[in-house]
Amino acid sequence: MTKEQFLAKNPYVLERIGDYIFYEHPDYGDEAPIYMLTPSGNLINTMFYDMGDFYEFGLELCHELERG
Repeated sequence: MTKEQFLAKNPYVLERIGDYIFYEHPDYGDEAPIYMLTPSGNLINTMFYDMGDFYEFGLELCHELERG
């Protein structure tokens, strides 16, 4: 699914950390990993199922996932 298709489904926003936005999957909800939209516009499947690590490591984890 492209970023445009994903966002067109109006996914639920879980959280914002800095300029990063975290979404629940629009079709599978909490049965799928969390998705992150980066400030540069990339949509990333984080492979995380809850926000715990993001709360603990914050922007550092966001930057690491964005770098790949």
